[in-house]
Amino acid sequence: MASNDEQRSATTIFTTAAQSIAARLIANKTTAKFTKAEISTTNLFNQSVTELQVLTSLDNVQQTADINTVTVINDSTVDVNIAIDQTKAPNDYQMNSVGLFAVDGDGKEVLYSVTVLKDPVYIHQDAMGSALGIDLETVVGQSSNVDLSINPAGAVTNEELKVTLADYVKMDDVKSLIPATVIDGSKPADFKESVTLEKGAVDGAGNTIATTKDVSDGDAETLTSAKAYADAKISGKADDSTVVHTADMRKPASDVAGIEEVNAKQDKIGYTPADDSKVVHTADMRKPASAVAGIEEVNAKQDKLTITPADDSKVAHLSGANNFDTVPTVNNNPLLLASSLPSDLARLSQDANFTAKLQQNGQDVALANNTIARNPNTGVVSEPVDFTNLTVNGGKSVATSDDLKSLQLKMWHEIKLPDRFVGGPILMKYNPDDRTTMIVGNKKATLKDGASWTGALFTLPEGFHWIATDSKMMGLDNMDHYNDNVSGRLYNTKLSRNGSSYRGSAFDVCFSSMAIDGGAPYTTVRSIQPD
Repeated sequence: MASNDEQRSATTIFTTAAQSIAARLIANKTTAKFTKAEISTTNLFNQSVTELQVLTSLDNVQQTADINTVTVINDSTVDVNIAIDQTKAPNDYQMNSVGLFAVDGDGKEVLYSVTVLKDPVYIHQDAMGSALGIDLETVVGQSSNVDLSINPAGAVTNEELKVTLADYVKMDDVKSLIPATVIDGSKPADFKESVTLEKGAVDGAGNTIATTKDVSDGDAETLTSAKAYADAKISGKADDSTVVHTADMRKPASDVAGIEEVNAKQDKIGYTPADDSKVVHTADMRKPASAVAGIEEVNAKQDKLTITPADDSKVAHLSGANNFDTVPTVNNNPLLLASSLPSDLARLSQDANFTAKLQQNGQDVALANNTIARNPNTGVVSEPVDFTNLTVNGGKSVATSDDLKSLQLKMWHEIKLPDRFVGGPILMKYNPDDRTTMIVGNKKATLKDGASWTGALFTLPEGFHWIATDSKMMGLDNMDHYNDNVSGRLYNTKLSRNGSSYRGSAFDVCFSSMAIDGGAPYTTVRSIQPD
């Protein structure tokens, strides 16, 4: 072949029969349909164009490949995709040439083109359902006269795709999978059932939250804190004991004289106000005034009594100090003197350190470090609580945020490409066991000869980032890339093609080691890691 052909890894030559069909297609005198492709081990790369054009068949054919799709590129060119089913390979062999067959409007099948490879592609016999796809850009003269039907055997149906993806969770469904019993520390918690908090609970300020049992048991420290809280809530309010209530007034407020009116009338009266300390107040009287005896009645009765007044020095006075020679008793029980109180007696006005257990009615009183402090208004547990085995609803385990993150980490995610790329999605799945990422899929785009494109070629899903560039992870067909660099979720590169291309402006990005060495239908990398 010519020196330019020697630079290529593959070349397609159209046979004399193909040229005849193309001429008739241009004249709208016939139609054409591509029927099959034959895979041969014969190396024809060094044959001349003239020798290849007159071929009508290939030698050493190993297997026949189905026509998968036929796609129009322009008015005179179509892309024929063939699928080599490796389960039908008779054995492992080297693919050196591919013969594309077509049938014209008269029903005559001919060898339409021969694609010769400079280097062989190894086809491995595989019973696992693997297949190798090859795109053959084919000149037909008039693409509108070419049958573009798709072979269903070479495509994946929506039903098959749904069955395959049924076991995987979509990003939008993750939220619905979070149990309602998971506690969000940033929001008020509404406990539908009893929850055992082994490490206790505190409010936003770190104060221990008392349980109902703490309050019923009368724990001194807890009740003191509760009083301080209540006092803070009512600070600034009037003392109820020092105000006048309308229910206690003998007259309505509208009939009560103001202080200035009382002062005006009082100034006109000449009297000496009574000494309040020397008068009897009705509030201090055991009997109403109508039932109290007058002094003359008391004197009359007292005169009939024989009374020996007590020795004032030997009686106890309500005011002042009293020195008792013996210990006073109540109901024959000696009173406990302040000087004889035990030193370990608990006092409400100061902290008490109990060295033994504190109980109420035979039940242990909960300690502050064994309770959970919650905001008394909202019930929010704002401080971290370490649950060693938190369950709800009769022993059901509660999922943690780490559990949900692990679930999301192992899901299939889509790697985004620029809008100019079309085709199936590029999917990735991270394996935390060996810290590798499986990538599968391919997309197509166009770029004119001599033109270039620079930007973010791949954008990872949230939660993942690139740690290094990897020029071998992807297959670029009919395109070169330069100046690769990564930044967070972005893989940046420059795409360009020097010189003309036998495929025109079309090129592919694929993640399949089959496109490189006939291996698995996916690519495995270590350059993608979770955040």
